[in-house]
Amino acid sequence: MPVSLRAASRAPSSHAERQHRTGAASGLVWPRPRGPGGCLIYLILVGAPLLALLCIVLGRWLSYPPDPRRADALVVLGGGNPGRIEQAIALYQRGLARELWHTGDVPPPGAKLSQADRAARLAVERGLPAEAIQLLATRSTWEDGLAIAELARASGVRRILVVTDWPHSRRAICTIRKAAGDAVEVSYAPPPPAGYGPATWWFSPSGLWDLRRELAAVLYYWTYYGVNPLGC
Repeated sequence: MPVSLRAASRAPSSHAERQHRTGAASGLVWPRPRGPGGCLIYLILVGAPLLALLCIVLGRWLSYPPDPRRADALVVLGGGNPGRIEQAIALYQRGLARELWHTGDVPPPGAKLSQADRAARLAVERGLPAEAIQLLATRSTWEDGLAIAELARASGVRRILVVTDWPHSRRAICTIRKAAGDAVEVSYAPPPPAGYGPATWWFSPSGLWDLRRELAAVLYYWTYYGVNPLGC
């Protein structure tokens, strides 16, 4: 039977046209990628938000949840930015602990004072009693955990409040908990972020470098020392 021109003009000419008309009727019209350039645009439009989300999730995972509660001792981990000791002094002055410990009391080659020694002097200048400060001679996060656990057992300390930068916090808290076991309750108080935070580190060259190095350290501690970052 012959088909009228009017009827033929109403019939969709192809599957693609039917999809386009269906999308237009619903208010959604999805453009088709055409050639390598179109595929690249699609990858950017879809991949960039997913990559940004992954970076934010990774940063928030590395940043251990803060819980600045009252403790027997404040523990400042050596290294990092000067904001660590500033935060510890502020917490001490708020009455959150009666002692302040600082790891990393090993002078670098050619130096007379360690970072821990300089931090202790600053704390005394700010009014903290010298007898409340203890320095631990450690060179790594693993040694930090062992020394902290040993001092806590020797002094009868049951609760500590750890101060370290957020990228380092998960590995540090997990290491201390592995070394101390259930004998010591460990909580965490971060200093203000130095230049970038858990949601913005991937905008910063130093953030990219620090996170890459920290992720490698997390993997190393997990495989070599058995410090599970997922179970603490």
